Amino acid sequence: MKKIILIAIAVVVLFCFNIVMAQEKPMIMRGLYIGMDINNARNIVEKLLGKDWHLSSISETYKILSDYRFGNEQIFGKGTGGYLQTKFSPDKKGFAITRYDSYEGYISTDALSNKVTRITFGDVITDSVFATEKVNAEEFVEQLKKSYNTPDWSWVISGWTYTSPKGYSITIMTDKLIDIKKEEIKEKLLIKPNIKFE
Repeated sequence: MKKIILIAIAVVVLFCFNIVMAQEKPMIMRGLYIGMDINNARNIVEKLLGKDWHLSSISETYKILSDYRFGNEQIFGKGTGGYLQTKFSPDKKGFAITRYDSYEGYISTDALSNKVTRITFGDVITDSVFATEKVNAEEFVEQLKKSYNTPDWSWVISGWTYTSPKGYSITIMTDKLIDIKKEEIKEKLLIKPNIKFE
């Protein structure tokens, strides 16, 4: 009897251990994550990248990106008539990351909040921050999946994407550009229809 009880306990413990191990881990990359204070994010990026990089002051997106000559289209989108049409709407603020007069990344937040809502790093920053120079994008994605226990990612044009039930999505392009952004969590419909079978 004792042997059966011990086996049952071992099975339950193993089952619980597997559930815990299979859970998705919070996406905190080198101390950066969605929802953190933008001032803290700026301090972390400054330490990670060092003196060769310049970080703008935290300000409204349109002020930071008004000089399109240095814009990275892959990160910020195309500019028209001196005004930059970006994926970062006018009600955002944040800071840009530049090197040799070229924008290579941007971290943004809602204008009324200091909480980070988007982190976008070009391939040069990705290689510098995550030491991925000798790793291709597919291997980078595989390592992320393994490290954070995320299920299979979806293929998109020139990259991979994953939307987490924890309220963020992450996209990695084949050139290793990485884009993490806050997503609204969709609540499941609580009231279920009454199905009649007779």
